[in-house]
Amino acid sequence: MKLTFHTPDQGVLEFDVSKSSILIGRGSSCDIVLKTDGISRQHCRIDTNAKGEMFITDLASTNGVHIDDERIPVNTPTPYATYLSLSIGPIAKVILVPGAAPREEKIVLSSSNTPELNITLDLPRDKTRTISRRGLNSKSPEVEVITSRELPKPIIFAGVAIVLAVTYFFFF
Repeated sequence: MKLTFHTPDQGVLEFDVSKSSILIGRGSSCDIVLKTDGISRQHCRIDTNAKGEMFITDLASTNGVHIDDERIPVNTPTPYATYLSLSIGPIAKVILVPGAAPREEKIVLSSSNTPELNITLDLPRDKTRTISRRGLNSKSPEVEVITSRELPKPIIFAGVAIVLAVTYFFFF
């Protein structure tokens, strides 16, 4: 996602963030550090869930967070849509543009009676990787694993079920 802050003293600040949870404040431990008067050390947090929905939480800041000119409740994740106006403390104009952040997907396949067969894939969803087939009886020495953002979850679950069924067939 891309965050643009129109600050009164530092001008326009832009940040590209690929995390699903972003901590904003003037403290050095924050993901986005804003050295502006009126911003608390840990001012707010922006969370994005797997569906792409955004939630903003005011972390008990002094000057608050406002969505559509209304202060949001403290320590309560509040839904946010990009067409609503957003202000954080004295920063009256904050533009939040959701983006396709690279998300990691981890798939673990294992068979309970064969501890030597444990395949772990930790791949970006839009990359193609090749892994070797060790211990499996096959004519082909390698398997091509393709992951994609457009691949629906039922297809992923079906693929995992097929791999587990084939593994069960070969080892039992």
